[in-house]
Amino acid sequence: GVYDVALTAETIYSEDSVHRLIACLDAVLKPEGVAYIAAKSYYFGVGGSTHRFAQLVAEKMPKRVLSQVARLQDGQSNVREILLLAAET
Repeated sequence: GVYDVALTAETIYSEDSVHRLIACLDAVLKPEGVAYIAAKSYYFGVGGSTHRFAQLVAEKMPKRVLSQVARLQDGQSNVREILLLAAET
């Protein structure tokens, strides 16, 4: 990969998009690079979720770890999260 940092938003809304995002991040990030992913916890009607993204990162990117850096919940709309994908230390 060639990038130190990648930023994404609303990119894990379906199972297919999750797979494509993981492949993209794996290709573009330097080994020590990080990615911030802003997403809804669950995408109603299309099936994507931060939980499923975390499962696939664990499966397909064993040298990386995913952590939650923010959780935004206003009680009126879908919960949103900001995730950090980083190199395993």
